[in-house]
Amino acid sequence: MLPRIGRHAGDGHTGDWVARLIDISPPISESTPVWPGDTAFTRAVTSDLGGSDAVTINRITTTPHIGAHADAPAHTRIGGAPIGSVPLEPYLGEALVVDMTGVDG
Repeated sequence: MLPRIGRHAGDGHTGDWVARLIDISPPISESTPVWPGDTAFTRAVTSDLGGSDAVTINRITTTPHIGAHADAPAHTRIGGAPIGSVPLEPYLGEALVVDMTGVDG
């Protein structure tokens, strides 16, 4: 069971705890670094709604080890567990998010 996170009702919110998850993963692009020899991120538009196509379709090629991620035990140990069997709870908790947008250095 996932922990109850967020603010308590006593801080002006109604109800019980208010869960709030914030994805702090950095965006990925063609300039995102990868492990030497690994597959770099590429994106190609294969069908374009702005043209004569009925929908826009993209082809994305990359490694699963790009950007922020968690390695499964199977990645580094023979017989290790696949990522689908790793509990999510250790990755959840309180955090301080600081917006550094526009700050140089």
